[in-house]
Amino acid sequence: MVSLYILFGFQDFESTLRALRIRKDELIEKKGQMKEYLQKFDNFLKENEVKRCRAVRKAGREKELTNQKQVDLLTLQEEMKALVKERDRLEKRVQKNAIYPHYLDKVVQASEQESRWAHIQNTAAKKTLLLGTIKMATLNLYQCVCKRAKDTGESPISPEDTVKQLEKVL
Repeated sequence: MVSLYILFGFQDFESTLRALRIRKDELIEKKGQMKEYLQKFDNFLKENEVKRCRAVRKAGREKELTNQKQVDLLTLQEEMKALVKERDRLEKRVQKNAIYPHYLDKVVQASEQESRWAHIQNTAAKKTLLLGTIKMATLNLYQCVCKRAKDTGESPISPEDTVKQLEKVL
């Protein structure tokens, strides 16, 4: 019986040993899988750290850009205030000086009237000069005709009566 027991005990021992080897192989395989998972997780954490650092740098740059834009905005707002103030000042100046074009129009109209009046006066002076010349020529012609005709019977015509002098010349 002892040998049987030993035989059965040996078989139990062998099957237990086999089961332990299988379990050991499974554990070795799981250990390899765990190392692989740990490596992947470690890579994942490193990539996330790189991404986080990149995001922090980008956020810093964007914050600087936002601050610069804020400064630019304030500067532009100040410039706009100054330009609005300048525009208002110029509008007041334009309104103040708006009377001058109307005044200049009146001056031009008065100048044109004076120019017309001067033209009328010049025309009248030329016509008066022409009339005087015609009267002198008529008187001269009348005197010449009277000398040739030696007209003594009639009363002399006044030097101012040009119409009668012309009738006599005819």
